[in-house]
Amino acid sequence: MLNRLALQFGDDFTVVNKPSGWSTHAVESPTNSLGSRDWGIFEWAQLDASPEATQQKLYVIHRLDKSTTGVLALARSVEVARKCLPWFQDGKVQKVYQLITKALPEDEGHPNFVVRSEIEKGDGKMKNRPDSANWNAETHFQKIKGNAFFTLWEARPHTGRTHQIRLHAAQIHRPILGDVLYGGDDFPHLCLHAASLQFPGLPAFVSDAPVFFNRMGLLRDRELILILSALDSRQRLFDFLHKPQQAFRLLHKESPDYQADLFGPVLWISWFRESPPTAADLERWNFVAQLLRRQLLIRPMINRGKNPQGAPDYLRTLDSGSVPEWSFQENELNFSGRPEQGLSPGLFLDQRENRRWVQENSKGKKVLNLFSYTGGFTVAACKGVAESVTTVDLNAKYLQWAKHNLSLNQILPEIATDWFAADCEQFVAGAVKRKRQFDLIICDPPSFGRNGKQIWRIEKNLPDLLQQLGLLLSPRGQILLSCNFAPWDITDLQVLVHKALPHLELQLLPWRGLDFERQREPLNMKSLLIHKKERP
Repeated sequence: MLNRLALQFGDDFTVVNKPSGWSTHAVESPTNSLGSRDWGIFEWAQLDASPEATQQKLYVIHRLDKSTTGVLALARSVEVARKCLPWFQDGKVQKVYQLITKALPEDEGHPNFVVRSEIEKGDGKMKNRPDSANWNAETHFQKIKGNAFFTLWEARPHTGRTHQIRLHAAQIHRPILGDVLYGGDDFPHLCLHAASLQFPGLPAFVSDAPVFFNRMGLLRDRELILILSALDSRQRLFDFLHKPQQAFRLLHKESPDYQADLFGPVLWISWFRESPPTAADLERWNFVAQLLRRQLLIRPMINRGKNPQGAPDYLRTLDSGSVPEWSFQENELNFSGRPEQGLSPGLFLDQRENRRWVQENSKGKKVLNLFSYTGGFTVAACKGVAESVTTVDLNAKYLQWAKHNLSLNQILPEIATDWFAADCEQFVAGAVKRKRQFDLIICDPPSFGRNGKQIWRIEKNLPDLLQQLGLLLSPRGQILLSCNFAPWDITDLQVLVHKALPHLELQLLPWRGLDFERQREPLNMKSLLIHKKERP
C-alpha cells in the first residue's frame, strides 16, 4: 500500500528516513493492537519491512533521539547486527550530522572545534563532565554557513554516547536551536539532523535535511517552521512528494488553527480560526503550496461550516484562480474532488484504513453502506469484489458523486446494485420489515444531522439504529461502525455497543494512520468491528 512507511531495502540493512517526534524504539511494551502509539519507528519499520510475505525480523543497531531526523539503519539479520557492533565500538562507522545554532560574532569565518568530555547517565538524565580526564565522547564541529541570526554546522561524532552532539554543542556555548533541555531556544523543531551513515566498505546512506537547514532565512517565521516541520515528518514517513496523485494528511494536531491535506494536485487547508487568514497567512500558505507544487484552497470551518452571512464558502489565494473538479488517488482507488460542495472536497482521509479493510474483506459479500456520503466505502467494496453493494444517503447529489467515483475506477454503477436517497434510519426499518440480510454493514454516522423537522443526534439515535442493524446481519455478518464524535473515546463507544447489542462481539480494527495521530494521543476516529459470536 502506498500509504505505508517509506523504506529503503538492501541485503543487510533496512534504512528509515526518520521523522522528528518518533522514538527509535517503543518507550513501553506495545499492546497487541497495531494502533498502539507506544510503538517506535522500529516497530513500524519491522511491520512494513516485508508487507507481502512473512514479517521481516529487524534489529536495532543504533538509535536517534526522538526529535532528531535522518538516517536510521536497521540490520536485517542477527549476523549483520553482530558484525556491526564492533564497528560502532571501534569508531569505524562514519556518522555526519547537521545542526543549527544561534549566530555568535565568533562564528565569522570558518571555525571548527574538537570537543571531548565524559558523558554518563545519572539521576535519570545525561551528565556531561568537560574537565574529566577519562573522556569517553569526542565530536568534531565545522561551520558550513551562516547569516546574521543562525549558523549551520556539521558534526562528526567519533563515539556514540547518548545526547553526545547536543551536550557537546552546549559545551562550546552553541546549544542547538530547539534543544531546551540543554540551553537552546524554544523552537517548533529540534534542529539536529543525521545526514549520513556509512559502514566500512559500503556506500553511505544519505538523508536530506529539512528545507529550512539550507534556507535559513525561513527560520525567523516560527509559524512557517511549524508547518514545514510537519511536512518534513510526513515526507520522511511516506515520500509523498514522489506520489503527486495521492492523498495524505500533512498537518493534523500540530496547530489548533488549521489542518492541511493533500488531495493529489490540491493542498486543502481547513481553517478553524475564527478570523479569516491574514495577508501574512496567505503569503505563508502560498509559499508552502509553491514548495509542494500544488494548487491551494483554504476552506473556512467556522461553526462547522455555518459561516456568517456573506462569508465565502471557501477562499482562494490571490494568484491561484479557480479550481474546478479534480481527481486524486487513495492508494490505488480513484476519487473526484469538488471545492464548493461541503466542508470536505469529497473524502474523509481518516477513514483511509477502514476503506482499505473493506476492500480486503468484501469478496463475495452482500454489503450495505449507510451514511455513504460520496461512496468511498462503496468504491472499496466494489474493488474488493463484493457480490452486491447497497448504498444509502439522504443527499441524492452525493449519490451521483459516488456513481462518478465508481466510473473513475472503471466500475459500472450496476455492480453496486442498489442506490437509495433516503433517511438511513427509515431505510433500515424498511429493510428489517422485508427481512433483508447483509454480510457486511458499514455505518459511519454523523454526529449531528437534520432531515426536515427530524434531527439526528448520535448520542441519542445510534443505540436504536444499532439494534436494528443487528437484525440485518447474516449468520456470519459483520458491522463496521465508526464515528468521529469528539466527546466519546473508544471505551464509550464499546459500552454503548455492548448495551445495544449484548449478544454480539466487538473487535478493534488495526490502525495504520501514521499521518494522523502522534504517539500517545487518543484517536478522534473510533472504529469497531461487530459480529456474531463464533460457535464452538
